[in-house]
Amino acid sequence: MAETRGPKRKQATREEFARLMEITHQDVTKLVLKGVLTRGAPIGQWLVEYGRHMKKVAAGWQSDAGFDLIGERARLAAVQADNIALDVARKRGDVIPKAAMAEALNFLHGNIRAKLLALPARFRSVAPGTTAAQYVALDGLVREVLTELSSDRFPPVVRRVAEQYFRDLQATAKINGQPVGGQLSDIESGGERGGR
Repeated sequence: MAETRGPKRKQATREEFARLMEITHQDVTKLVLKGVLTRGAPIGQWLVEYGRHMKKVAAGWQSDAGFDLIGERARLAAVQADNIALDVARKRGDVIPKAAMAEALNFLHGNIRAKLLALPARFRSVAPGTTAAQYVALDGLVREVLTELSSDRFPPVVRRVAEQYFRDLQATAKINGQPVGGQLSDIESGGERGGR
């Protein structure tokens, strides 16, 4: 049985399509580059593709420049929802500013360090029979423990959660234009302020 083929369809030229649709040759080139029109397709296919594109533009689903307006609106709505959630959390007191948290941790760090360094003297006052050698040994142990603690870091899981929290906080601050949070370098460096 012989196979019959339809008439061979002529490949559309940009000039023809531009003239037919009353747009510029450059506009047709942009539509091809954006993928609105299939490169090398027949003119009938271009008419259908251009019609679909213009329908989306008219419905507000897509901009004439080819941007996905629905996707952009969804991203904007998500950012706005995040901002509202952050504002509600702030008003409830569920969010602690980074500077306040760093100050509290620094205060606790300094307080614990001072109390541990005072431990040998306090022990000597409750155990008057403590010799000078025992006092020096206890003082050395306290300083050794403080040195060990100064090299400790948050477990990786805690660091990741803290880094993500501050990254999210900074992203929201950039959107709102408000200076919330600081640089991530304090956390990432594991320094005294952010490393505990």
